[in-house]
Amino acid sequence: MNPILLAVIASVCWGVGTVMQKHGMAKAFPKILLRDFLRQIGPVLKTLITNWLWTVGLVLFIGGGMVFMTAQGRAGITRVLPITCLTGAVAALIGVAFLKEKVAPVEWAGIGLVFAGVIVVAQAAGGTESVIPGNGALLLFTAATAILTVAALLARRLGFTAEITLSVSAGLIFGLCNLMQKLMTQRVIAHVGGDFTLARLDVWLAGVSDYPLYIVVFGGIFGSVFFQTAFASGRASVVSPVVTIISNVLPIVAAVTIFGETVRFAHGLGIALVLAGTALLAMRREAPAAVAETR
Repeated sequence: MNPILLAVIASVCWGVGTVMQKHGMAKAFPKILLRDFLRQIGPVLKTLITNWLWTVGLVLFIGGGMVFMTAQGRAGITRVLPITCLTGAVAALIGVAFLKEKVAPVEWAGIGLVFAGVIVVAQAAGGTESVIPGNGALLLFTAATAILTVAALLARRLGFTAEITLSVSAGLIFGLCNLMQKLMTQRVIAHVGGDFTLARLDVWLAGVSDYPLYIVVFGGIFGSVFFQTAFASGRASVVSPVVTIISNVLPIVAAVTIFGETVRFAHGLGIALVLAGTALLAMRREAPAAVAETR
């Protein structure tokens, strides 16, 4: 199947899953503070798995992740990653069509930019070839990302707010996870040969026995903690755009610098459009009524 279509399917799954989890846990989900994470994890998990809307949303997220993994195994990062910005647009349209939510003009502008950007990316040349980066380049890029993440957390001591430091950290971690997911598909293809497809047992065995998968899993957990804590510590109108932009820009930078992908003008324009549209969609969210204290 065409990788662009696979990325669209993944985005639809994530968009529907986002809406289901949002409405399933709107009142039941507790705010998580970073210092209380270990103490809260038990009650939080119990609350989540007993809520059928959230559980169905989780299944859609996992299914979308598998579909997107297949897309990454068949095309470059800069080819399929920008397509996933459709997730926010799909969630917004579902809210309008089925939940009678009101959409502000800035949201319609964001939706329009996302769809326009996806069309441009799908039609433009570029971003179709990736090479497995050398160990030295990969280690250097990963170390730089880790240093930036720690520096973002420590920036709190310089007067930066928690919503900024935690948002930047979450975005960097999610971006690294996207990068490692692409690396995993490359290494699996090199190991088993042929196309990347989850219908093959040898693909599963090669994936679960390789280190990138575990970076994706543990990175996703820590990134989610930072993301949720950022929401509990500040304004959604700040947190969402920061995380969205950084988690997309980091893998694109890696794609160009160490994965050997080429981004031509039209392709780059499409990427810029989807990122701008996603930022507009994220910024329209209302700030929380109360800001939790963090220490």
